[in-house]
Amino acid sequence: MPARFIVACPQGHLDEFPWIEFTHADGACTGHPTLIAYETGNGARSTDLQVECEVCGRKRHLSHAFGESALRTMPRCRGRHPHLGRFDESCPERARAMLLGASNSWFPITLSVLSLPVSADPIEQVVAEHWGVLADIPSRENLDFAIKFVPSIRALKDMDRDALWAAIQTRKAGTTAVEAEIDLKGPEWSLLREPRGHQSRDFRVAPADVPRAFRDLILSVGLAERLREVVALTGFTRVDAPDSGVTSDAAMSGAVQLAREAPTWVPGAEVRGEGVFLELPEERVAAWTDRVGGSPMLEGLRTRHQRWRGRRGLDPAGGWPGDRYVLLHTLAHSLILALSLEAGYASASIRERVYAREPGPDGSMAGILLYTAATDSEGTLGGLVRLGRPEHLGRMLDFSLGRSRLCSSDPICAERLPDPEDESLHGAACLACLFVPETCCEIGNRYLDRAVLVDTLARAGIGYFDT
Repeated sequence: MPARFIVACPQGHLDEFPWIEFTHADGACTGHPTLIAYETGNGARSTDLQVECEVCGRKRHLSHAFGESALRTMPRCRGRHPHLGRFDESCPERARAMLLGASNSWFPITLSVLSLPVSADPIEQVVAEHWGVLADIPSRENLDFAIKFVPSIRALKDMDRDALWAAIQTRKAGTTAVEAEIDLKGPEWSLLREPRGHQSRDFRVAPADVPRAFRDLILSVGLAERLREVVALTGFTRVDAPDSGVTSDAAMSGAVQLAREAPTWVPGAEVRGEGVFLELPEERVAAWTDRVGGSPMLEGLRTRHQRWRGRRGLDPAGGWPGDRYVLLHTLAHSLILALSLEAGYASASIRERVYAREPGPDGSMAGILLYTAATDSEGTLGGLVRLGRPEHLGRMLDFSLGRSRLCSSDPICAERLPDPEDESLHGAACLACLFVPETCCEIGNRYLDRAVLVDTLARAGIGYFDT
């Protein structure tokens, strides 16, 4: 029967379980080892298995492959990459046992962007949408022929051909230069704030009124009636989830490449959906960060962040997302849990995009986009957009902030401060109040604390919505 165990390491290697080395961790076999395995106890646990060598009589229980015992019984990783067909002989890690099919045997590293209109001009939007076909048309005459006989662009037959050809030539002239580093969230932030004139089949955002009770704390609300998100798989990790995102300014540790050579394309998927955008007033956010800077909770989180990066070989002084990110991220989680109860979507279906940037040459950002998407070409049914209207959004905000004041795990949850010796990167947050499924969160349920929103049982005076 297939073995139920495999081994992996944080460097992304994967291998068969080293049965002979594990059984003979105390010394080599006296001959050619022949192993047998049999279940022990009632066999209720996956590790209720004993391995015995018929030649030398050594035996070992599979429970010794996990926990502290593994430091003595498990050999060094052989550096095997099955999907690349190679061994990295210099791997310094110790092999870690895990169950076959365990969720931590593969964590995807993805990059997602929203599809934005390239221009307010509808002709330029059409060219961008059909660029896969239009890019290969060499002349004006061939354009007429293609529109007549190529089904995917036949819908362009009523457009001004000369204007269409001019837009194609302009786009061809502008696609030669490729930027080394692209700001993905900056253009999204600009269009979400000022969507007028930039509407398309895949991007339709309408402004909405801010609920009366929150007009001093929320600057604007946008109802994203149509969104298109493109997600690309760029790599993966094993054992530990990717420690990238807003907390990392260096190459991701342990990332495994998808192919032997640098790929010219990566797998991707597109989904369409809807969402709600909230922008907080910059002056309010700046005043809040000045007021709470140096508080024990935020300083403890910063210290824990530095130790967390140091243990991963990254610069401890870099990568801190900022106090405003903690505020916006916590607000996003609180609203996701509230919206999921009425929007008709499970909490795992609502995702977040946090726009947090300190004032600088590129401008500041302070907002969140909560959205859901499906693979259907028509997107979703509008339940989330409906809750963004002022008569519903005010109620959702009141409900989410009320839940943030008291957690069913209080006072233990409320009293929690980031511990420098702990691996977690959050304060007053737990599964009962702020944690969401990892498909929703862009940074793995890190940098959260209910106290930055409202007063809790343990901390008061730093809540943005209690000022």
